[in-house]
Amino acid sequence: MTISAQNLTKISILSEVARQQQANGNGEKDSPLVSIARISRESVAAMSDIVWAINPHRDSLNDVVRRMRLHAEETCLPNEIQLDFQAPEDAKLKLGIEVRRCLYLIFKEGINNAARHSGCWRIEVILALDRDFVRLDIRDNGLGFNPDAESEGNGVASMRRRAEAVGGTLEIVSSSGHGTSVHVRLPNLKSHVFLPTRK
Repeated sequence: MTISAQNLTKISILSEVARQQQANGNGEKDSPLVSIARISRESVAAMSDIVWAINPHRDSLNDVVRRMRLHAEETCLPNEIQLDFQAPEDAKLKLGIEVRRCLYLIFKEGINNAARHSGCWRIEVILALDRDFVRLDIRDNGLGFNPDAESEGNGVASMRRRAEAVGGTLEIVSSSGHGTSVHVRLPNLKSHVFLPTRK
């Protein structure tokens, strides 16, 4: 909610700047208006993510996989990035609400980082689950970087905090010219599986 409130404040400020520029006949390109549109879209997406994450009727693995796949396709296709998305689909497997929210937001940040900053033309996503853990790998064939030499920017620190908040781990493997891999492991302690009744 805080992030969305901050975005709405930015929208208000940028709207005023745009109004003043138009009133003064400023020939500056409408960059404030472009920023308004971008921030508005981000705010709507953030609100949508929150509503989806707390919806008790969207807790199946199928729901999570569909939303992840949709975001990945919407991010990769316009940037001409090849997407390899591997995930099980099982309507009977349920994810705990905190793990589901954490998993999706880490995934979304990882995909956005790869598409916007890595210079890659291919992204591979692998999601695997068992009774106790959720594992997510996001790999790109981009420029890579030295994780030890560079500060954690582009949302990496936020991703790590999210994983640790639910007792999980996040590891970044990368080197210059060899792409980047994000490895996430989350405990799914609140999940439950509906097993068939033995007759």
